[in-house]
Amino acid sequence: MRKGLLKFLTMVIVSVFLIGLGALSVVAADDITVTIDGAVLAFDVPPQLIDGRTMVPMRLIFEAMGAEVDWDGDTQTVTATHGDITVIMQIDNEIIIVSGVEIALDVPPMLIDGRTLVPARAVAESLGADVDWDNATRTVIIISAEDEDVDETVDEAVDTDEIVRQIRYIFEQNHMPDVLDMYSEELLLLFSEGDATLFEGLIRYEWNFVNRVLFAGYLADNHAGYSFDDLGPLLVSADALQAEHGLGDEQIISATFERIGDTGIFVIDMLETELPLIATFLAIAFNDDVGLSYFALERSMDWFNTGDVPHAFAHISVDGRQNFGAVENDRDAFIEAIMDFMTR
Repeated sequence: MRKGLLKFLTMVIVSVFLIGLGALSVVAADDITVTIDGAVLAFDVPPQLIDGRTMVPMRLIFEAMGAEVDWDGDTQTVTATHGDITVIMQIDNEIIIVSGVEIALDVPPMLIDGRTLVPARAVAESLGADVDWDNATRTVIIISAEDEDVDETVDEAVDTDEIVRQIRYIFEQNHMPDVLDMYSEELLLLFSEGDATLFEGLIRYEWNFVNRVLFAGYLADNHAGYSFDDLGPLLVSADALQAEHGLGDEQIISATFERIGDTGIFVIDMLETELPLIATFLAIAFNDDVGLSYFALERSMDWFNTGDVPHAFAHISVDGRQNFGAVENDRDAFIEAIMDFMTR
């Protein structure tokens, strides 16, 4: 993933969030049709376009998709269940919870003229359906996920380990070296203070950003109905895919700080896998002689393994990487290798 593209998408995403803070644009849209598996839904209140999103009556859309709906008037919260899926939405809250996973919406559920309206695409996708838009007929097309044969085919085609490997590799090998350049001043301040909490927050932010960009790019390139021109639904689905494949915050265990002499080291403990070229530890180190440097302790390719030490130590920069041979898969051994580099 090119650094320039990541920066461009950052600006696009931020601009969409800023636009979302402005006044809502609400337009009656009684010429919009919503279909589920080819059947046209008959709404007693017509769909409305709100900031470019099709909003529909809450209970009808959920029940049409086979979900049971519960409404808590005190908290203005909708809870819908369908099989093992639970969806929780709250009026004016841009965060919905799908089976325990928080997903951000660009337009939240809202009360208009005493009716609860929810975004049609977000509801359908939260229940596992595919959604498309036919601009010629102004139709929201929802295809439910009831066909077990189709589900099995999709499951067989998805290699979660490979998805994890590719995204971890891009983050660890390509994006983290850029972090040193993008946040050089901030990192130097964190090193002076030894603030592991803020450092960990920065790394988690970058991790989730890279995930979101990669999944959004995958959807835009491979699935009709998704486009960077319509960023809200794209990001909702990208977040859902990230959670589905276990690529959330759980991939980063913790970050800690060590100061040895005049060298500071932030060590990132990553979720360990059996995947080749994926790190168990990452680190950014600094001293006045060497400057900011980035390191990884990663599982080697099988053909590269030597003896009983299948992990390799590497210094990685935007200009490339230097391998320094096998190192025990151990935090202290990793720090010792870093100190050898920083004080040589």
